[in-house]
Amino acid sequence: MKTKCTFVVLCVIGILLGIFVAKRLFWRRDEFGGPDQGDRHGGTGNANELGQGPNELRERANTKASTSNNTENAETGKLTEELIDWTMRDLEQVRYENMLRDPAFFASLARKHEMTYTEANKNFGPEDLPKIYSLLKEDKHKNEWRFIAQLIGFVSDRGDTNSIDVLVDYLQREDVWPEVKESRTKSYDVGMGKILCLEWIGMIGGEHAEEILLKAIEPEGAEEVAKKWLPFTEVSFPGGSGGRKGAIDNIRGRAAMGLVFCQSAKGDEILERIYQEEKEKCIQNGVEFSEMFHQIVSAMAHKTFVEERGLRKRFELYGSDEYSEVISPYIRRYWLKKM
Repeated sequence: MKTKCTFVVLCVIGILLGIFVAKRLFWRRDEFGGPDQGDRHGGTGNANELGQGPNELRERANTKASTSNNTENAETGKLTEELIDWTMRDLEQVRYENMLRDPAFFASLARKHEMTYTEANKNFGPEDLPKIYSLLKEDKHKNEWRFIAQLIGFVSDRGDTNSIDVLVDYLQREDVWPEVKESRTKSYDVGMGKILCLEWIGMIGGEHAEEILLKAIEPEGAEEVAKKWLPFTEVSFPGGSGGRKGAIDNIRGRAAMGLVFCQSAKGDEILERIYQEEKEKCIQNGVEFSEMFHQIVSAMAHKTFVEERGLRKRFELYGSDEYSEVISPYIRRYWLKKM
C-alpha cells in the first residue's frame, strides 16, 4: 500500500512538472514568434524576407519582455497598495478599539449614539470602576457626567454599594446648575443626568438601592434628594416645562423605574398604589394623562415586561433600535382609553 501511494504521488509530481515545462516552452515560442515564421505567414520560411530578421526578433522579444515586466510590476504595485490599505484599516480599527477602552471617550460617544448595555459590558467591567468613579469628580468631563453615571450603572456588580454611593453623591450635588439654569436645553441635560441616576441605582439593586429609591419615590423624599439644586429648576425644567413640580415628577418616575429593577415586593406594592392614585386623578380631572401618570405607566409597563421576559433582556434593550417596538404593547396595557 505504501509503495502504491508513493507511485501515485510521483505520478502527480511528474504530471505537474510536465505541465510546467510545456507552459514554459509555449511561452518562449510565443515570445520569439515561433520557430517557423514563414509557415505562420504563409511564406517560404525565410524570416528575413518577411522583415523578421534576428535584430527584429530580438527587439520584439525585448518589447514583449518589457511589457510583461511592466504588467507584473503594475500588478505587484496594486497588490502592495491594497496590502498597505488593509494594514492601515486594521491599525485604525485597533486604535479605535483601544480608544473605546477609555471610559471618558466611550461616554462621550453617547451624545451621538445611545449607549448600549452590551457594548458597555464588552469594553468595561467592575475592575474599571475606580477609574470611572474618578471621572465624576473631574470638571473637564462635566459634559459627559450623565453618561459616565450611566456607564457605572451598566457595569457594576449587583448590589455594589460603592457604585450606589458614587451615584447618590452625583445626584445630590449642585454642580453647574447656577450656570445653566437659564437655558432650557442645558438645564434639561444636567437635570436628567442626575435624575437618571435613580434608574442606574435600581439596575445595581440590593437593599441599599431599595432604601434610597423607596424614599425618592414619595414627593417629600424627591425634594430631599434634590434639595441642593431643586430651586434652580424653577426657571426652566424639564426642557422648559413643568418647573419644580416637573422635576419632582421626573425624580419620582425614575425612582419608580429603579424599583422595578430592584425587584422588591415592597416596591411593587408602592408602584401599584401610585398607579391607581394617578389614574384616578386623571379620570377626575377629565384628562388622559399627567406627567406623573405618564411616569408611573412607564414603570408599570417595564415591571410587566421584566416579569415576562427577565431583567437582563430589559437591560439589553438600552440603546436598541427595537426598544420602542418591544415596550409599546406593554405601555398600552396601562394607558387610559380616550375619555
